[in-house]
Amino acid sequence: RVVARASQRTEAALQVMQRKSATVLDGITTEQISKLGDSDAAGALKRVTGVSVLDGKYVFVRGLSERYMKVTLNSAEIPGLDPDVNTVQMDLFPSNIIENMVVYKTFSPEMTTFTGGHVDIITKDFPEEASLSFSTTFGYNPQSNLNSNFITYKTGKYDWLGFDDGTRDILNPVRGKEWEIFITNADTIGMSARAFNKNWNTKTKRSFLNQSYSISYGNSYRIGKGKLGIIGALSYKKDYLYFNNYSGIIEQFSKNASLSTDLKEEYGNEEVIWSALGGVTYKINAYNKVGVTLIRNQSGASGTRSKVGYREIYPGGSQARETSLEYVQRSISSVQLKGKHVIPQWNNFQIEWFGSSAYSVQNEPDMRFWYNTFSVSEEGDTSYNMIPNTQPLRYYRFMNEQDIHTSIHVTVPLDRIVEKANFKFGGDLISKDRLSQEYQYTLKTNFGSANFNGDPEEYVSDDRLVNADNLFDGGSIYYSSRLLTNDVYSYAAQEFTSSAFFMVDLPVSKYFRVVGGVKYEYNDVYVENLVKADSLTWQERYNPDWNTYTSIKNKYLNGEYTTRDWLPSLNLTFFLSDRTNLRLNYWKSISKPALREIAPLYFYDFLRGISFTGNADLERSINFNYDVRLEHFFNAGEMVSLSGFYKVLQNPIEIYAPAETENIEYIYRNGRNANIFGVETEIRKALDFISYTSRFQIGFNLTLVYSQIDEEADRLEEALRINPDFPTSRPMFGQAPYTLNSYLMYAYPEWGLE
Repeated sequence: RVVARASQRTEAALQVMQRKSATVLDGITTEQISKLGDSDAAGALKRVTGVSVLDGKYVFVRGLSERYMKVTLNSAEIPGLDPDVNTVQMDLFPSNIIENMVVYKTFSPEMTTFTGGHVDIITKDFPEEASLSFSTTFGYNPQSNLNSNFITYKTGKYDWLGFDDGTRDILNPVRGKEWEIFITNADTIGMSARAFNKNWNTKTKRSFLNQSYSISYGNSYRIGKGKLGIIGALSYKKDYLYFNNYSGIIEQFSKNASLSTDLKEEYGNEEVIWSALGGVTYKINAYNKVGVTLIRNQSGASGTRSKVGYREIYPGGSQARETSLEYVQRSISSVQLKGKHVIPQWNNFQIEWFGSSAYSVQNEPDMRFWYNTFSVSEEGDTSYNMIPNTQPLRYYRFMNEQDIHTSIHVTVPLDRIVEKANFKFGGDLISKDRLSQEYQYTLKTNFGSANFNGDPEEYVSDDRLVNADNLFDGGSIYYSSRLLTNDVYSYAAQEFTSSAFFMVDLPVSKYFRVVGGVKYEYNDVYVENLVKADSLTWQERYNPDWNTYTSIKNKYLNGEYTTRDWLPSLNLTFFLSDRTNLRLNYWKSISKPALREIAPLYFYDFLRGISFTGNADLERSINFNYDVRLEHFFNAGEMVSLSGFYKVLQNPIEIYAPAETENIEYIYRNGRNANIFGVETEIRKALDFISYTSRFQIGFNLTLVYSQIDEEADRLEEALRINPDFPTSRPMFGQAPYTLNSYLMYAYPEWGLE
């Protein structure tokens, strides 16, 4: 008997996987990625049928938003880096560490639960022969690259590595302290404030080309009776993004007024991403192997935004200038230990297991927001003003998350009963621990207004900062920060998930296959803010007439839920010919709220200028899914398919803006049932049936989706009073009506040209 590992790197291998899979899947291999030139997972996934990528990071499958996606790394859970989004950012995974990416569109019980799609990133592990590869790319965008007017600010010396060098650090004399000015602490407040950096101004520079570099090495060695495979990969990418003269007119409606904003915006962003992968796999013999994979991804992005124009913060506004200096640092560190064992004496009884630990960090240090108004006289003189209720602000957020995932799957062949049949069972344990801390420092004016000449760095100069001598002088400035406010916005969260499944794969005949089973999933989530007794000032602790803060209980909030679900699935495959399949699929799934969404806390998004409030009463969405697909395979890498799908989403989670709010404030809530209908088609075909086009290949895929939610009775009644023609139903929030991808490829293998 000869046992060999099938290559998963080619289009032909993916096509075989599609043909043999019990579920509907699509994907892309390292061979295709190298042909198409994509530098990361996000770029490569855009080539897959029905897949689109938002903001270069977040995966949508069949138009369903990232909320309904699941992304795993070698089947293991990995933490997301954005607290506002319930999935993983795909731009962190460079293409040179990827063997293939499989997009599952229908569910099988051994998989991680999803509703719209499950993307599994499979990294390279065992090279059968020695290989060394290096690649580099350079990109030019006439708006963003080689631009002498690229807007930026004074950044750190390690930004090119995706790290802040300490320039943006929150200072030890500042962090975790109450910053309200009193006569007794004026000197301390002033001294600590002088330790903040004074960098508030924007500047311009000449940007360079977008660029990426990657190198990978792999080899295998005979050790005793076994074989040891090693692989290593490094990649680095830097991109520039720039736009200017963007004009946005925004009407903000509240109960009291309609406020208009018309600002010309300029924005520059530099982002660095690098990744390292190391893997060792030992094949003990033809039936047993174990391996370990280490991955580190790091990114840093600095953004500079300037807006100038007319803005109303109250009726009868003025000319205004807004700037923001931004930085986001992200990283994922992952270690995975896995094994596969086959027992030939037990009819090839098989055990697969893995243990994974992933630690993620997202830091947003020292994001600076400036706002001032100005006016120009008839003589051309400009006067500047600071508005009391829009003071400059420094904002810090530090978030880390640890995910631990263990899994075991057992396959019992049933060949003695039905040829190629098997019974499979197993389970998973997943735990998540997250800590998110926020700090805000508002630059306030003491006793009246300070003179301002238009230069922010002059405004925050040391001689203006408050001390005991100038405490009662008009115009001295100081930073203010409340421990209680920071602790209310900060939170800790824990999530524990355990699941067990069983399923049967039963080839009834050479024309018909049934795969069915059920998964049981238990989920427990708890989120709480970080309010403690020492977060309250002495006035708040001991003054019973202080209505807002009479007790800690008024500010201590938490959200929690526990769920238990049975999730059945049934997959039927009809083999109409050796190359043609008809698939019918049904499965039940759940969509869980993100950790931050169930925290009943107020969060302000400074970049978008809107606020969110979590909802402790938020429930999971329960979903019923139906799918049909007809597929035909031509030669290797060529196929055509047509799919239809229908989904019923009970209590879908949506973002909602209550009409009674004064400002733009959103809450998370469960909407009414949503119905989603869609069709999907794909073709990948070489044009070799015509002599003039024999070196060409085309690819095309299109997904059309219709979604509908009936408006709630109270909301509809209110809307009909204003507009008698207001529709009684609407599309589901976050659902794209169509996605379209296409490509044209030319190959001349005699020249090594593609």
